Amino acid sequence: MREYLVSLGQKLKSIRKSKKMTLQEFAEKAGLSAGLISRIENFRTLPSLLVLVRISAALGINMTELFEGISFEEHPRWKLIRAGEAKKIDKEGEGVGMNYFMLTETGESARSCILLVEVEPGAKRPPVTTAAEEMLYIVSGDLEYNLGVEKLELHKGDLLFFDGEIPHYPVNQTQQTATMLVCFFMHPEKNS
Repeated sequence: MREYLVSLGQKLKSIRKSKKMTLQEFAEKAGLSAGLISRIENFRTLPSLLVLVRISAALGINMTELFEGISFEEHPRWKLIRAGEAKKIDKEGEGVGMNYFMLTETGESARSCILLVEVEPGAKRPPVTTAAEEMLYIVSGDLEYNLGVEKLELHKGDLLFFDGEIPHYPVNQTQQTATMLVCFFMHPEKNS
């Protein structure tokens, strides 16, 4: 059995917003950094039990309510995701020309997840970091990918693998939407 990291992140964001708390206000109330809360809400890190306790207390809810409605299931030995079954998810890149579609999470405690990310023409977002190794495969289009101080030109068929702790972000300076297959391989030992 495993929890779905995306479901937890979206549930946390939904409850926080329903209580009309900004990310910063919530982080201060929970005694955590706004960066950590953002990484949890945007499925970039696995929260520890202590962090979940602080989150629940700051929301004024029982920890079981945080997991209410989140599906738990036994892992089959294989999984098929058919065309069109990817679920659009709310992530902080929205509004800057980026659309996220969850394909699947795998492994105990959602240690990896696979997304399709559409990067629209003109899209540029602030740098982010993750507690994961990341792999990007360019399905279509062309992108500039900023990785630390490096600016990499990526084209259809290119694959990039990197440590997510390096600040990174894509820029689409073309007239066509680019699509990336993005895989996150989480480092649970770095999350706390």
